[in-house]
Amino acid sequence: QRSDTDIYVSVNGLYSRFPNRTQHDFVSMGYGADTMMLQHNQLAAKCGSGSDISTDNPCTLYIGIYGYNHSRFSIMSNLDYGWSSPILLVDGQPQSSLVKEKEYQYYYKEVGIDEGEIISFTLTPLDDGDADLYLTSSRDREPGVSNYDLRSTGWSGADSIVIRPGDEHYCTSCTFYLAVYGFKETSYSIVASTGLTSLSCGTVANGQAWRNHMTYFSYYHSATGGDLEISVMALTGDPDIYVTAGGGGAVLPTQDDYIWKSGDAGSDYVLIEEEGDINYCTDCDYTIGVYAWAANSTFTVMVNSGECIRNLYPGRPQSANLDAGEATYYKMTLGSSSASMDIAMTMQWGEADIYVKTLTDGVSWDTSKVPDPSDPLSYDFTSANNTVDNIHVDGPHEMATTF
Repeated sequence: QRSDTDIYVSVNGLYSRFPNRTQHDFVSMGYGADTMMLQHNQLAAKCGSGSDISTDNPCTLYIGIYGYNHSRFSIMSNLDYGWSSPILLVDGQPQSSLVKEKEYQYYYKEVGIDEGEIISFTLTPLDDGDADLYLTSSRDREPGVSNYDLRSTGWSGADSIVIRPGDEHYCTSCTFYLAVYGFKETSYSIVASTGLTSLSCGTVANGQAWRNHMTYFSYYHSATGGDLEISVMALTGDPDIYVTAGGGGAVLPTQDDYIWKSGDAGSDYVLIEEEGDINYCTDCDYTIGVYAWAANSTFTVMVNSGECIRNLYPGRPQSANLDAGEATYYKMTLGSSSASMDIAMTMQWGEADIYVKTLTDGVSWDTSKVPDPSDPLSYDFTSANNTVDNIHVDGPHEMATTF
């Protein structure tokens, strides 16, 4: 299931009130999450100088979403007024955006929970950029580099802020305000969670779980089918996986009530096969519990459904299993035109090769774009027949080149 949607926009119905792949003013055609940022001068050129949202002569944008196959998505639009108009975070629903270097994007989260529940905010980069997360608990205090109650400023990978019962800023009925700061320009996904966190196919999510407690995620498996792979990579501690689906088992999995489980030491992996597993379902939700055994745990979790393309992030390894003759697909987008890229694969057992295809910005993904080992014209680089599974690609590249 290589689910992918693209955004098409028409201004004032110039082409049509129903923009499509051939008639539109603006388009975003990335694989996975798409973010379209329209600057004032771009809108002015299309809307005309007389348009003003504060008058009776507004500029109207018509938005079309095109799906290459069966897809589920969320969509949001906002006028960027900065701190004066932060964006609402919906519990458990990731939102994607872009922040430029040394600039901010602002959010707020209204909390209404029972005593004892954990509140978490996770910021995940979608390319090789870097963003930091700042939080305040008052509308009178703009969060940022020099003003915050809590912060997460990791130099690479995801940033998380977790507020637990007993912490100074813990509350059951309040509002938190967040700023995403672009240390380096980046596309990102941000999610606030007090319960279930939604997962997207092929996208890594960071998580934390208290000792002897579970953190919960949900994944909607579309009607297109395909085996379901759930992988959890331990960063600290020993996380285990418990899964239910549809109407089977408990609404939330527990150590005593679950359908699938993996309790290995360290990282864990669950394979739910379409053929032969009576509990397998499509057009349904899978609920995933990650349990921290013996000590607090931090981890990454990812679902691969069918043949979706997984996101790779600089400096963050991922594990996978492959049967003989099968392939799994990844993608990474470079945010810098001068960056070089190294791809290294470490085998635990068996043999595998890497094949790499290069796509420049604005080229839409579809199933014909993935590298095919049997077709040399479908890829630009390979580690096949090399003594080590390592590929080095020198810069410079066009901006937003995807591999």
